[in-house]
Amino acid sequence: MEHIFEKLPRLHILSEEMGQPYQTVAAWKSRGSIPAKHDLMLVEISLRHGKGLSLDELAKARAAPPASAAWPSSSATGRIGRSNMAGPTARSLPPPASRR
Repeated sequence: MEHIFEKLPRLHILSEEMGQPYQTVAAWKSRGSIPAKHDLMLVEISLRHGKGLSLDELAKARAAPPASAAWPSSSATGRIGRSNMAGPTARSLPPPASRR
């Protein structure tokens, strides 16, 4: 949905024209999601600013899976995947002593 924000005015202008707090509109952009109840207003604002956003574009953007829907790779997150959790230290430990 990131490309939708390219067809809208800057966040401070958008928030003013929508009557929404700036923090709310900024959170929508950060989250990549705008509540659908604002669609008509978004189209009107976009047209007023010569950006040309359509309801069809909004519908397609909502139908597409968000960019964050895929599981990130371990290199992208800096995390170690499950397959690496048993590292060499765990494998090199001697077996536990049997109880007598």
